[in-house]
Amino acid sequence: MLRDSFLDLILGQHDRAEGLHRLAIQLYTRFQTAVEPAGERVALPPFDDLRQAVLNELLDPEQGLLPEYKARLITELGLPPNVLTNRPAPTNQPTSK
Repeated sequence: MLRDSFLDLILGQHDRAEGLHRLAIQLYTRFQTAVEPAGERVALPPFDDLRQAVLNELLDPEQGLLPEYKARLITELGLPPNVLTNRPAPTNQPTSK
């Protein structure tokens, strides 16, 4: 749903993108509320972390969107143009021997 929201931004579908983003927040909040009483289930990471993970996936230099779509998304989100060059290294790197 977050991915679709970002893709709609690229296509200029701002109202739909906002609606999907709000729906994602509502679903996240509902899930978190339902999980808290159970206690045994694993809770989701913070919503902003999930959103950032989806954005990082879309902006990934090797497997992300086409460059022109990345540029459009960066512009729509008001991110600095150098966001692609200042990304942290992936966390699941193999250990060096």
